[in-house]
Amino acid sequence: GYGATVVGEAEGGPLNDEGAELRSRFGASLPQVQQPDRVEGFRRLAARHPDVDAVVLDDGFQHVQVARDLDIVLVDAQRPLGYGHRLPRGLLRESPQALARADVVVITRCESMSPADRAALALRLGRLTEAPVLASEVRATRLRGGGGDTSPDALGGARVIAVAGTGHPEAFVNTLAELGAHVSRCVTPGDHRALAPGALEALCAEARGDGALVVMTGKDAAKAGALPEDVRVLEIEVAFLEGEGVLLERVRAACGEVRAASS
Repeated sequence: GYGATVVGEAEGGPLNDEGAELRSRFGASLPQVQQPDRVEGFRRLAARHPDVDAVVLDDGFQHVQVARDLDIVLVDAQRPLGYGHRLPRGLLRESPQALARADVVVITRCESMSPADRAALALRLGRLTEAPVLASEVRATRLRGGGGDTSPDALGGARVIAVAGTGHPEAFVNTLAELGAHVSRCVTPGDHRALAPGALEALCAEARGDGALVVMTGKDAAKAGALPEDVRVLEIEVAFLEGEGVLLERVRAACGEVRAASS
């Protein structure tokens, strides 16, 4: 519900960039509510979709006024525990000890870590929680644009101007570099923010002059609308290195408890 950009409608309100990306992946039939007041968002969803019995709340660990059946907490391997401090000095919204409330902890973006470093981080997190600590990485799945889809390996050796209006643009640059791309610069309009009108066309002209490609995230593509022919969108997915079965088991158990309580 934050950083709303009017690129569509969800449940009678503006659909932000993340909502637009979800709609592009799963279709308009997926009920979405974007509301900073999460309790009010749940009420709105329940009123309009009484058949829904499971809700996924994004970025909701601190919304303790909302009852929940399963807390999945993500820890970024590239900046674990937000540099050890709460906002504004660090990135944390609570102290690391709050992980004691988690049901599952998932270390994300492990592709840049050695197995030994990953194990050391898991051990460190394990001292803060009794929840299982899992590990995942980001994998590029396809490069779309230019009239069709290609393999992300096509970026090997390519000069790239990156566009990453996300909360952690460095992660996107790292992904491009791991694919063998040479990133000349990264344009960062800010999380949830779109490029200024005409900026994408200007970047394309710059890229053509340098023999480069403009490559953006799927989230940025959702904000940009119709894309020029020479823009590419790098699609990614999360793949588990450890514990995928544990996560699925916990999710199935939570959904089963919800259905049992409502029957």
